[in-house]
Amino acid sequence: MVGTEGGGRLYRIITMYKWLFFFLITIPCMGQTLSSISPSSGVVGTPVTINGNGLFGNDNVYFGSMRVNIYSHSSYVFVVNAPSNSAGTVNVYVNASNALTFTYITNTPTGTPTATATNTPTNTPTNTPTITVTNTATNTTTITSTTTTTSTATNTATITPSYTNTSTPTPTIIPYLPFYDAISQGLIPGYSEFKKEGYMPISVLGSYDYETQWAPGGTYVFPVTAQSMSVSSSSVSDTSAGVGIRTLFIMYLDGSWNSQALTVTMNGTTPVTVGAGAIFRIKNMSAITTGSVGEAVGNIVITSLGGAVTYGEILAQLTKDESGFSSVANGTTLHITNITYTSARDSANIGTLRMRIDSTYSGNGPVTTVGQYFPYAVSSLSGGAIPIPMDSPLIFPQKTDWKITVKGSANTESNTLIQGYVTTP
Repeated sequence: MVGTEGGGRLYRIITMYKWLFFFLITIPCMGQTLSSISPSSGVVGTPVTINGNGLFGNDNVYFGSMRVNIYSHSSYVFVVNAPSNSAGTVNVYVNASNALTFTYITNTPTGTPTATATNTPTNTPTNTPTITVTNTATNTTTITSTTTTTSTATNTATITPSYTNTSTPTPTIIPYLPFYDAISQGLIPGYSEFKKEGYMPISVLGSYDYETQWAPGGTYVFPVTAQSMSVSSSSVSDTSAGVGIRTLFIMYLDGSWNSQALTVTMNGTTPVTVGAGAIFRIKNMSAITTGSVGEAVGNIVITSLGGAVTYGEILAQLTKDESGFSSVANGTTLHITNITYTSARDSANIGTLRMRIDSTYSGNGPVTTVGQYFPYAVSSLSGGAIPIPMDSPLIFPQKTDWKITVKGSANTESNTLIQGYVTTP
């Protein structure tokens, strides 16, 4: 019996390791899907971005039968250079994934010969006098002179061939870089880096009330229509010749959700009207120039005309806003890939803080009101930080709003850093 039990245990152990080995080999290849390739055509050496899910840095990427090196990657994006291949269209795939296609372009001259006509006229006048004699009682001789001018034009046609050659991109050899470094250096066409920070000094609504993570606290309300707005400070030192912020850069979306920007010369506590009726969404605010202090002396706000509603704020001692909300511009898509979340209390007690992302996009399509899209609860977090990497990015399409919403004990501070990237077609 002992031998039987020992043999059975050994068999089970061997079987378990066989299955473990099987899953270690096969799992990286399961669930890998490719969604897009950009560009989908080019010459040898063209930088190519491949999007998908479940991708790994040690994956095998193929253009037809040619395996290529990966120069930058994340779990959903590869950057490679198109390898040497024959002309035509080839399948692009990763391990056992679905296939996309890439078409190799050849450089064929095109164009139409241009004919240039050179006209060299020759003008040879001829003059033949005609003499007519009339005999009357009185002999009178009349001489009539007739001049005939003959113009002869000799046309010479010169044909100069003119060809327009198709553009041949210079192959870009990209050294291996972390994915976000490659984006920040502009090496991945159609991608730009995204960072947004939200900060709330203390909970202003009281214990365990959800509120937007931004300086004023409470619930942030997005504008209903495009409008003019006012910019002012709580200090007279934030002015064109002051020691605080002198000029301010504001990025915003207009009524068509297109990205726009403006520069404001501060005038202290006196409101400066900006936007000419075109501001629909505030994206961010930051100092361009400052005085000797090098930062805002007072709290700088952008509000509706008259100051009834605040749409953005830079706290004193800062140079940019830390507002945990944003909007996705027309023609772009936001991909959130990482969230770093911190909280702290100003007392010895441990505070409890919960964080979530609310959006006008539900994941299945736009909704009419801001609802809970990505909830993430954190309990008993005080004086610490929690990174939350996404297994796959949170995707927000064009013309959608989102904001960080927190719920915490009274006097609990919180800060969230949202990272990701923005893509354009």
